[in-house]
Amino acid sequence: MSSAITHSVQISRGQTKREKLISELPKGVTATDADLIVVNKWHKHNELTFSKSTLDNQTIRTSALKPLTAFLKGAKVAGYPATLVSGYRSVADQETVWNQFRLMKMRVKVRSRR
Repeated sequence: MSSAITHSVQISRGQTKREKLISELPKGVTATDADLIVVNKWHKHNELTFSKSTLDNQTIRTSALKPLTAFLKGAKVAGYPATLVSGYRSVADQETVWNQFRLMKMRVKVRSRR
């Protein structure tokens, strides 16, 4: 085994899952970038504050407006029109979506027991 491969194996064995995921980010991206915020049951956040804009009746981060508009235009020109179906969700909106999902899941379980 070459020394480069041995070194790589030793690093990966000593890495935590978090360190491994961080090491796999694309070139130029860091775990502290403002656009990379993990929000889940382990990483809870209050309402995020940033500049918001609207595109196709969806609320999005203003910094995403120009690249997203260019993407949608390019997709359309290439014959693959895309539709923005989900943007920023406030904590209240996300709680509503989650509660509706849980209610639907409970209804499916009740029907399957009949």
